[in-house]
Amino acid sequence: MFLHRTSFPKVVFLAALTGSLAGCGGAGEATDATQVVAKVNGSEISIHQLNAILAKQPSQGDSSDSARAQALDELVEQQVAYDKALELKLDRNPDVVMAIESMKKSIIARAYLQQVIGALSQPSAEEIHQYYEDHPALFAERKLYSLQEVAIEPRDDLFEPLKDKVSSAGQLEDIVSWLKSEGVQYRVNAANRSAEQIGLDLLTQVAKLEDGAMTLFQGPNNYLVVRVAASQKRPVSEEDAKSRITQFLHNLKVQKTVTEEVERLKNSAAIEYVGDFKRLAIPGADGEKGIENSGVEGGEDIRNADAVSMQLGNDA
Repeated sequence: MFLHRTSFPKVVFLAALTGSLAGCGGAGEATDATQVVAKVNGSEISIHQLNAILAKQPSQGDSSDSARAQALDELVEQQVAYDKALELKLDRNPDVVMAIESMKKSIIARAYLQQVIGALSQPSAEEIHQYYEDHPALFAERKLYSLQEVAIEPRDDLFEPLKDKVSSAGQLEDIVSWLKSEGVQYRVNAANRSAEQIGLDLLTQVAKLEDGAMTLFQGPNNYLVVRVAASQKRPVSEEDAKSRITQFLHNLKVQKTVTEEVERLKNSAAIEYVGDFKRLAIPGADGEKGIENSGVEGGEDIRNADAVSMQLGNDA
């Protein structure tokens, strides 16, 4: 696939926010007798630990006997390995101690960020309607596209002549022949994609093309010549798109809130970078207000975040 990769901004701890904090207790915690499902070398395994494992398997659920048995076996295996590790005093190993402390900080930090997220409201009806109206290529004018793509190595001296060539060329083969003559590296691909499978920036260009026309897109890692071989209208009504837009806008709000909250905490903290790490501090931010990129990467991905995971209807 040569269409751009889409992802949300990465924020520290963000990737783990969707995970559950359940089941973080130690395997040997004291529990009420009625809550015990097994004992291993005298250590109790509780129903809460079992349910925490099952909660990570929504497709099976806790009603499945096989799922419950598998989850319990997993906890038993964990406990016997844990007991052996204690016997060998591996819990005192410096690397293990450091890993435990790191995990502890991560769990507690995630708990705080989840508390922040829990206070967020769902998108309003007005916001959902506005998003639908603002993105006709994804909804009211949605299409299925048969695309031909040429991904080209980015060179500063290549974009303008390539742009002129795309404007004047009659066929995609003309572009390929020209690239060969110029000794430019490229790859050709053909794919069928629905509108939501195309990054929003590129979709904005592609949606304007008639069948047979092509456009040049400047991505973060390459130049992309895209030709619309064929297209079919497959609109999605606002009612059908409502639930997915709601989830998508909520996800955007979550990530924006987490990004801003982490940045706020960093700005209010007394942070000092020491030794060689001083050079990693962002210039102009008091010299020591953050590491470069601040945990956010992929500028192109940020600009195209609207197209992430927007599966808005069937491709048929």
